Amino acid sequence: MSVQFETRLISYKVSKCPRCEQEHEFQLEVRRKVRGVPLFGAGPSSPKETAISADTGAVKPTNWDVVFTCPVTKEQFVESISPISQKGEEILGVQVSSTLQPAPSSMSSTLDNLLEIELQEWVKSSTKTARDFCSTMVVTATGAIPVFFAVLKYLGVEKANNILLSWLGIVPSSLFLASAVIFILALRPQYSIVFDVTSFSDFRTRRFQQLNQFIRIGTGLFVASVCVAILIFVITIID
Repeated sequence: MSVQFETRLISYKVSKCPRCEQEHEFQLEVRRKVRGVPLFGAGPSSPKETAISADTGAVKPTNWDVVFTCPVTKEQFVESISPISQKGEEILGVQVSSTLQPAPSSMSSTLDNLLEIELQEWVKSSTKTARDFCSTMVVTATGAIPVFFAVLKYLGVEKANNILLSWLGIVPSSLFLASAVIFILALRPQYSIVFDVTSFSDFRTRRFQQLNQFIRIGTGLFVASVCVAILIFVITIID
């Protein structure tokens, strides 16, 4: 599973500054390592590993000593804070932000929320998307075999005295059958033992990678069989 390094901002309030005894609010940068979550999208592109940083569960916090500068006296002081890790992330460090980030607009916040909801739905439906595609391709590949021979018979290949054309007629049906077998192998359940969320995540990643390989090979065989079938049809019509 791939990881990516990001920085998120959090607000931290010092109720009583040890230098001026006033209340201050700081903006902290939390450097983090986010684990990627593989998913199958509904479109034609291959599955990507998407970094999930939604707050779907809390992890035991870790204390970090952060150096603050009092805005009144300009003197430094240290406080120990415990930022709560979000699900799937590992905090690498915490420091006071050196830049002032503008507050997000309500429109961007709404869009972010909608994208977050859609992303969670894609993650949940990834397995079903891949399995539905494989099931559809099994039916399509096996159903293409009798259709192919029916078209050949309609075009009169049996009456043609072309030995090469007769041998080529075996290729598309063989490729259709091979494609169906690959998609059936992709649908085969895989047995494994998981102990926690991390081991399940690793198993899910390996399983999705296998599905991706089977889908690529099966789709390639299906496309090749269609191309060969079209070539045979054209040769039959011309001959």
